[in-house]
Amino acid sequence: MAIFAYFTSAASQRGISLIELMLAISLSMLLSLGVLSFHIQQKTSYLFQQGLSRILQNSQIAAYTLKNALQSAGSLGCLSLVSSTPMRVLTATPLPIEADMQLLEQYNRLLVQKAQAVAHKLLVPMSHIQAPITVERGKDALTAGDMVVVSDCQQADMFMVNDVSVQRDTRTLYYKDAALSKAYDEQAELSKWTAKEFYIADSHYKNLQDQTVKGLFVHDLLTGHREEIVQGVEAWQLRYGLDRNNDGLIEEHRLANEVRDWLQVKSVAISLLLNSIDNVLPAPKDYEFAGKHYSATDRLLRKQVDIYIALRNR
Repeated sequence: MAIFAYFTSAASQRGISLIELMLAISLSMLLSLGVLSFHIQQKTSYLFQQGLSRILQNSQIAAYTLKNALQSAGSLGCLSLVSSTPMRVLTATPLPIEADMQLLEQYNRLLVQKAQAVAHKLLVPMSHIQAPITVERGKDALTAGDMVVVSDCQQADMFMVNDVSVQRDTRTLYYKDAALSKAYDEQAELSKWTAKEFYIADSHYKNLQDQTVKGLFVHDLLTGHREEIVQGVEAWQLRYGLDRNNDGLIEEHRLANEVRDWLQVKSVAISLLLNSIDNVLPAPKDYEFAGKHYSATDRLLRKQVDIYIALRNR
């Protein structure tokens, strides 16, 4: 309009010709298109950066959660997990609590079992193999119905707590199953047993385009509780580092269906495919994941994030 005003002023005495009017309108339109194009570019850049930031934040949450769960998979206190691990399970349970099943992938679901890091020290030796177990009270509550594991550096027993007597500084645990494999002394410690299953499924959340997104979930097999850890995790691939000759070195990485002995697994390499949840690209963009090429039908931004986790208890 400023240009139009200029031409109006310059030709106020002689009038405006049709050519001058058309030139003024054309220049105004060009300026408007330039401003509009700049605005669209700025919005596109903002959406891209917002989507990328969301991917990075979600990848950090997923990596932290998986590392925290997997690093201590199979933990039995100071007892090392080997093929001859002497571990008895006294309570009938649907959980796969065999020594070689504390890390397992089945149907693209990763099962992780371990004793919690918080341990309760035995305060007095057990008088016999069926005696109640007295431990320090601690901050981590132990209640009836908990699955627990008591272990020293030679042996481990797992059982369900039937009753707990709480005193000022102690907790005494009772159980009704068969006798333990030994009477543990003050060198032993007791921890809650956890069994959690990680998997990818449809989220309850829909994006701005009213599309259902996927997310990373965890299922507590002892309590039945399910929780979505993070959204925008579209797929994953897990490869397991195998120590074939027990020399402490990883010889190869294999998919779950290629692992024959899970006790040989010393590490897990996880590839996550994360997306921006909402459309942020101007057009669909093909992407690579786990060495394969995929054609996109939406305008989501996608990134592969790789996580390498060493299993400390192996």
